[in-house]
Amino acid sequence: MGIFAHFFMGMVQGKVLEKCTDSELEGYLKEGNRFTPEAVQMAFEMLERRGRIFSEERLLYLKKVRSFLFQQSVP
Repeated sequence: MGIFAHFFMGMVQGKVLEKCTDSELEGYLKEGNRFTPEAVQMAFEMLERRGRIFSEERLLYLKKVRSFLFQQSVP
């Protein structure tokens, strides 16, 4: 996938997630969910902007997601 296509998909996904309630966004953060790591990261960031404070356990899980994203971006 090209850089432009990846960027565009991220923008579209972000617009969709912005409309979600906090409860819906929290569904993205559950382990074993069917969402892409990028969507999980976006949901986390949106909840943080909305003032959500995360437990250490949840932060550890999200750190694993970020690590996965980083590994996928390294050629």
